[in-house]
Amino acid sequence: MRERSPFKDDFPTDKLVKKKHLRKMAAAWGEVLATEHKRASRSLNPNEPFLFEDSLKQLTKGRESEFVTLVGAIANHYAECVERDFQTFFESF
Repeated sequence: MRERSPFKDDFPTDKLVKKKHLRKMAAAWGEVLATEHKRASRSLNPNEPFLFEDSLKQLTKGRESEFVTLVGAIANHYAECVERDFQTFFESF
C-alpha cells in the first residue's frame, strides 16, 4: 500500500457503485491515512519511532471491536457534517 502520486489524475470514485467496492476503497484510504499518522509520529518523536503504533495498540488491546465501532461512529458523524457544510455552501452560491 502506498500513497497515489499527486501528479496522477484522481481515482474515479464515481465508478464505485457497489457497497463492496466502496468498503474496499475505504479500507485502502484508511491504510494510507494510518501510514501518514505513523510517519508524522516518527517525525515528531525521533527518539521513539513507533510511538503512534504502540500507543494505539496499548489503548485498544482487548477492546478492538469497541475501537472499530467508535471510529465508524466518528466517520459517519463527520460525513454528515461535511454533507451539511456542502449543502450550505451550495445554497449560498
